[in-house]
Formats: sequence, C-alpha cells, structure tokens
Amino acid sequence: MARKIKFTLLLFAMFCISFTACSKENDQLEQPPLSESKIKGAGFYAGVHFLTGKRYDKCLYLRDNGTYTTDFASNDWRTKVDGKYTISGNILNLTSNTGYEQTLKYNATFDKIDGSWRFFKLEIGNRVPEGKFEYENVDYSMDDSPHGSNIAGGNQSFFYFNGKGSFSNDIENYVSISGDNVGGGSSSSQHLFGTYTVKDAVLTLKYNNGTTKTHAFFYRIDPQNNNTMVVLDGKIYFPAD
Repeated sequence: MARKIKFTLLLFAMFCISFTACSKENDQLEQPPLSESKIKGAGFYAGVHFLTGKRYDKCLYLRDNGTYTTDFASNDWRTKVDGKYTISGNILNLTSNTGYEQTLKYNATFDKIDGSWRFFKLEIGNRVPEGKFEYENVDYSMDDSPHGSNIAGGNQSFFYFNGKGSFSNDIENYVSISGDNVGGGSSSSQHLFGTYTVKDAVLTLKYNNGTTKTHAFFYRIDPQNNNTMVVLDGKIYFPAD
C-alpha cells in the first residue's frame, strides 16, 4: 500500500512539473502583440552617443501605461520596467527606478528626441528592410606613462538581408597593442549565413550550421533620404557601403 501511494505521489509530481513547463511555454507564446502607441510620443526609440572615443547605443520603449525600459537585450524587454515617464507638451521626463531624473525634448513631429542623446523613432519589426547594415564598436586603453602601452580592440558585424528570407552575417574582432617596447595584435573573423523570419519585433535567425537565435528587432527608414537603420537587441546597425 505504501509503495502504491509513493508511486501515485510521483505521478502527481511529474504532472505538476510538466504542467508548469507547459504553462511557461504558453506564457511566452501568448504574450500580447505589440501595437502602435495611442499616446503621442510613446513607442520605440533608439540613439547613439559617443563619449571619449567610446560608442554607447541606447534604446527607449515608452509604453502607454507610463513605464519604460532601456534594455532591449533582455528576454523580458516587453514587460521589464526601468522607470516611469511623463510627457508634457513636447517635453519628455524620465524617472528611473533609482530616482535618476532626465528631461528630453521632442521635435515637432515627435519622431526625434533631443538631449544628451538624440533618439529616432522606430518601426515595430514585422518586416526586414532589404540591405546591408553595419555595427562597429572600438574601445581604447591608453597608458600615458613613459613606457606605457596602448591597447585598442573592437568588433564589426555586418548583416545583409536580401528581402526574401535569406541573410549573411560577417563578424570581425581585433586587438592591437602598441608602445615603446611592444607591438602586435590579433584578429578573427566569421562568415555566417542562413534564413530569417520576423514577427511582432522578434527576428528569428536560422543559421546553416543548425543554430537558431532570436533578437528584438526594429527599424527606421528616414523619410528624407530613405536611409535605413535596423536595431537588434538594442544595437544599432547603420547602412553599410
């Protein structure tokens, strides 16, 4: 009898684990779709800031409920709350969860935000514009001592989307060292390709080596010159030559 009870409890525990796992999968699948904001000035924005030779990419998701997030690389960016915001006229006021306050200004058409950063409004990724796009980041470390050395490292990533569901991705990484008594460096590169699909700001890349990756995806087509930039996980890719 005791053995039968133990077996029943084991089956029940296995059922609970299975039900929990299915619920988590369903929660991910049943997330409400993104839609255009009903509040003027809300939506998705991205910008780049350079400081002392370093590049910083930053994004804003201003929700209709008055909360925002800047972390598009997180899996929970749809619901993650980094703070609250208010819009008064063309002034955007951000208050982070830590209490840091920032004031930014919209332009007349509310498709740009000016401040220490300049943000551009993005479109929700339900299509991938055709073209080649580049992300590049370089980091310097300088030693001003008499016999110090300087170190520079960086990476480049190129994406080409053919507009028909195929892509290629070239990645380059490099490090160089220079100084009075030292010099050299190293580099590496990868050429990857595969197919893609996009829906509701989720870009799914299926590489030919069997790997599958998903990214938060947005884009912007400049209304004046038709230049396009795409945003993957908060990193901004500009048109490449």
